[in-house]
Amino acid sequence: MFIRLLQPGDRAVFRQLRQRAIEEHPESFSSSSEELSDAPELLIASDHVSRFVVGAFAENGDLIGIVGFKQESLMKFRHKGVIWGMYVDKSWQGKGIAKRLLARLIECVETTTEVEQLNLAVAESNEGAKRLYESFGFVTYGLEINAMKLKDRTFVNGEYMTKQLARSRVAAGDGMQKPLFTS
Repeated sequence: MFIRLLQPGDRAVFRQLRQRAIEEHPESFSSSSEELSDAPELLIASDHVSRFVVGAFAENGDLIGIVGFKQESLMKFRHKGVIWGMYVDKSWQGKGIAKRLLARLIECVETTTEVEQLNLAVAESNEGAKRLYESFGFVTYGLEINAMKLKDRTFVNGEYMTKQLARSRVAAGDGMQKPLFTS
């Protein structure tokens, strides 16, 4: 298995895996199947700085896991980024792939952006995902009741989590420092 940033040429396999994720776990994704089919070109950027998708590939080249990042665009919010769309194919779950994807995403954010804070939303009932995020230092800061309403009229609560990156702690004066760019 190997992990790399997705390129524009990966859009088709990304879209296929994302579609499967949404169909298998509609409670875990804000997009519906219909919305994904309308905007596949918007999901993978070519700049790999302000937004990108990290993918895990099996040895045979199949895309088996994804997680996305988007930096806030407004000047007063550019210190924040959003993690979205974490999914690992069910036949590959339990092998540490989600942990490796998240580690790679955080490394990319820390080395290529000025982002100081990462935010994400997770279904309140998704205990496995919450444990993963907590293991990386994310903490819960809010709960939205009825954050999503599924087609079957089921409501899903959204838990909001955040992580301060090392450079934000430097700004606060704790002496920790991480270089923005590494060689």
